[in-house]
Parts: sequence; C-alpha cells; structure tokens
Amino acid sequence: MRLEALAALADWKHPSPLDRVTGRYRDPAAIERHLDPGPLAAVLSGLIRDAHSEISAAALATAVALDFKVNEDALADLVMARIQRRTCESRL
Repeated sequence: MRLEALAALADWKHPSPLDRVTGRYRDPAAIERHLDPGPLAAVLSGLIRDAHSEISAAALATAVALDFKVNEDALADLVMARIQRRTCESRL
C-alpha cells in the first residue's frame, strides 16, 4: 500500500490522463496540482530511512520526481545501511 501511495505521489506533477482508481479519462490541464514541500519532504526523509529497501527506494524516487530536497542525514543513513548490508552479505 505504501509503495502504491509513493508511486501516486511521484506522478503528482505529471499525472496520467486516466484515473488510477476508476480508469476514467480526466483532463490533466483542468486539475491544479500544488504540494507543500516542507511537510511532505520531512515524511519522505523518514520513509527513506525505512528498513524495507523497496520503501526507501520508492521514497527517494518520489523525492527526486517531485524535485524535493530531503534531509541529508536520511541520505547518509541510507548509504550507510547499504554499505553495512553489502559488508554482511560479503562475509557470508
């Protein structure tokens, strides 16, 4: 469910002309799309730290798609988690 929500957010600026739920056509030009980057960037930064790699990758992709700045500490944590995971895997 969180992956689908992140995918919907990533498409926010350039939505499909077909509604995700009903499949009906909607004129994208008729819909004004604004997001307040402050609170959402904070949530995305938290999701980037998620223990599930699919969630953290989707959160990072969403932040990039929306051109949001995320917390540098969250990015550093993500990199360190990947390094630690690879170090553990190489020891096996």
